[in-house]
Amino acid sequence: MYYIIMRRTISSDEIIDNEKESKTAKLPVGLVVSMCIVVIILAVVIGFEVVYYGRVLPGVIADGVNVSGMSQAAAADAITHHTQSYQTKSFTLNYDGKPTVVKTSSLALSYNPDTTATIALGFGHSGSLIDQLHAQLRSFFGKQTPVSDVQYDAAALADYTGTITDSVDTTVSDAQLGVNGTQISIVPAVYGNRVDIGALTNAVINQISGTKTSDIILSSYKINPSIDTTGATEAAPQAENYLLSPLNLTYAGRSTQVPLSTIATWLTLTAEPQQTPLIDLYPVPSKVRVDLNQGAVAAYVSTIAANVDRAPQNAVLTMTNGQPTAAIPSSNGQSLDQSSAVTLIASALASSSTTKAVTLAVATIPPAVTSTNLESLGINTLISEGATTFSGSGYNRDTNIRIAASRFNNVLIAPGATFSFGAQLGDVGPAQGYKPGYVILGNHEQLQYGGGICQVGTTAFRAALLAGLPIVERHPHSFAVSFYTAPYGVPGVDATIYYPQDDLKFTNDTGAYILIQTIMQGESLKFDFYGTKTKSGVIRGPFFISGSNNAAQSSQTVFYRDVLDNSGALIKTDTINSNYAPSTNFPIISGAILN
Repeated sequence: MYYIIMRRTISSDEIIDNEKESKTAKLPVGLVVSMCIVVIILAVVIGFEVVYYGRVLPGVIADGVNVSGMSQAAAADAITHHTQSYQTKSFTLNYDGKPTVVKTSSLALSYNPDTTATIALGFGHSGSLIDQLHAQLRSFFGKQTPVSDVQYDAAALADYTGTITDSVDTTVSDAQLGVNGTQISIVPAVYGNRVDIGALTNAVINQISGTKTSDIILSSYKINPSIDTTGATEAAPQAENYLLSPLNLTYAGRSTQVPLSTIATWLTLTAEPQQTPLIDLYPVPSKVRVDLNQGAVAAYVSTIAANVDRAPQNAVLTMTNGQPTAAIPSSNGQSLDQSSAVTLIASALASSSTTKAVTLAVATIPPAVTSTNLESLGINTLISEGATTFSGSGYNRDTNIRIAASRFNNVLIAPGATFSFGAQLGDVGPAQGYKPGYVILGNHEQLQYGGGICQVGTTAFRAALLAGLPIVERHPHSFAVSFYTAPYGVPGVDATIYYPQDDLKFTNDTGAYILIQTIMQGESLKFDFYGTKTKSGVIRGPFFISGSNNAAQSSQTVFYRDVLDNSGALIKTDTINSNYAPSTNFPIISGAILN
């Protein structure tokens, strides 16, 4: 028996077709599932679009009102009615059983129903396709979405929170060293407490945006001190090293001993923050050490300096036969190096020595003017002379002029210095020998100690003008005073002094010292300026711009001061104006003498 076996060769195309058929057979399940999901999602989107076209999606709560399914207009009406009612209600801020009632009307709430309704309607109906899909799925699965456009008065809320924090917040304080003589104890640390203002504010915003009246339970948190009691107790024995012995100080030929009881008051606790390992969830407690309070040591050193420091005294000069001579010799000054003293004291106290002693550095300060350097001062000639007369002044005014003038005799003005007449004059009162005299105060004349010293100020002003010195500050009198008209015949070259409000200031720009000499001849006063003559001043005027020599009328005058170099060439011209009110505007007021 024969079996006939038939064979057929399969082509490559057939193999590829078979593979395609095999793959096609496997795709439909996944494809169908995907298509089903897409269809369901599209159905949800289309369904929501159809059912809620022009209406708010489910779950939207606008200013506390469920506006689901409403049109924009209906939602706005519902929000308006509800928020108006809410503004007559109140809610409670409650901390530890202590309630604080907040009236919603006090917060100046401002709701905008139209805007809120627009926002509510736009939820799921506006934005990108993904945003809309997300919003609609949220609504489909019953998630609520609150919206609001409420504004409130932050200051009014702050009043409430401030009241609460005032009663709740407590101050944190570090542990400290207690000192009783030389005995050291520990003053325990105090932990602070704070209301969580951030959480409170968020809770209130959530309350008013949702028009809720439920209680808000406030929370607080503790504030840890930088130095706790345990750390302070462990560090306290370090204080013993500072109290091994008193501290002996030597300075400027003197010596004193700082007792242990004083040193103990200088001790303080310092915390050294420790790095927290990244693998550790809890911070490493700060290491506490005993230190010296640098401020306390510095304060003690300053008391020493007050008894040591002495300003150098320049030689008091006078002119003798046209040459400056030392009428009173100079003296050195001295100054305690306070910064170095604090460092040396701290180092000595930190040492373990049982004998602690420090020598403090005191520097000698030489004076600028001595009997040995007179030639270098540049005082070699008379550079200007100012003069006034005060005939008819009366005893008190005459006395005041003579006392004030003596304050300026032998005064030195250093190169580049700005001279203040008022600062040099000093106190003006009965203790200095001044008598009551009339002065212009505001809108009247009244007796005051030192009345008449403007005569001295005017004389100094004229000397500064004629020396060509820059005038920094000058004030004319309120009305034209006859004493200051001569020799010009017109008022204007005067200077009133009522320090510190009104002062006379000028700058020594000659490059050398200026020595002032005041000369009293009968009822005439002169200010002679000696120095190096580099220029001079020439006064042109004064001239009336308006008014006349009738002091009972207002007037305005001007004069020009030409500054010339030693060859007579013009350097500059200054214009100096004076405005005077009628003297009748300043009646004399009798009464108590002003100091």
